[in-house]
Amino acid sequence: MTLKERLQLFMAESGKPQTYVAKAIGMSSPVISSYLADTYKGDVAKLEEKLTAFLTLEENRRADRKLQISYIRTKSCKRTADILGLAHVDGQAVVVIGQAGLGKTSALRDYAGRNPDVILIEVDPTYTAKVLLKTIAEKVGCDSKGTLNDMLNGIIGKLQDSGRLIAVDEAEHLPYRALECLRRIHDRAEVGLALVGMPKLLVNLRGRHGELKQLYSRIGFKLDLGDELGEDELAEIVAGNLRHIDGETAAELVAAAAGNTRRLVKMLHGVNRLSKLHKEPVNIEMVRQFKEMLIH
Repeated sequence: MTLKERLQLFMAESGKPQTYVAKAIGMSSPVISSYLADTYKGDVAKLEEKLTAFLTLEENRRADRKLQISYIRTKSCKRTADILGLAHVDGQAVVVIGQAGLGKTSALRDYAGRNPDVILIEVDPTYTAKVLLKTIAEKVGCDSKGTLNDMLNGIIGKLQDSGRLIAVDEAEHLPYRALECLRRIHDRAEVGLALVGMPKLLVNLRGRHGELKQLYSRIGFKLDLGDELGEDELAEIVAGNLRHIDGETAAELVAAAAGNTRRLVKMLHGVNRLSKLHKEPVNIEMVRQFKEMLIH
């Protein structure tokens, strides 16, 4: 196949226009058009060098599909689902804490996916009380404009007798006022409330000067996932995603993960890529090679 044919095939199969190709190689679209029409008057060899490198990279990208990580309901995930279910069914306020990379967010999303009435809020450091109430109001279908008090009352009115659960991920980022708003919604609407985050969350809920005493007193149950997952749980994740590796390689992956699911997922993606690159099954040397490249 000639270079022109490769280029035409790439554009046909990917749906990418000449402008995409031109931008990627730092040329203009008319250059690509004239090249394909055999009328390009510039340095053809240099242009073809750029096109060859571009097409090789794009072909590698298309061939290198990321491993689709299957969600495995490990013991920690089931424990998280159990406490979320308790909050949901009984209208309790609960807290789930644990270090980063233990699968808290995945467990929360899994529970919300299986229970469509869950109001899932994924907090970031920019959240204020107003942003929080606006987000909840939009999710429950009430007016998200007006004062904080207007939104608060609207949310409470919408949620009363609903039996729903408000689940907040990365809740350690919420300021005092936002946490107080959640307490009022929980109290007045009598809905379940689950606050999920890093260990710092529990410190925040106690308050430096006891200012959140009312909220903390309402926390019925706490689940502490600790600092790392057990090797048995990590082994479940490996077995569920790489089914054709030997026991020694699987054990090396578990050891390399060092108790952290996020690190394990990076390892799974990495060794899968090396396997495709070298056109051979995942083996222990690939695990060791990729482990050396990981920052965390």
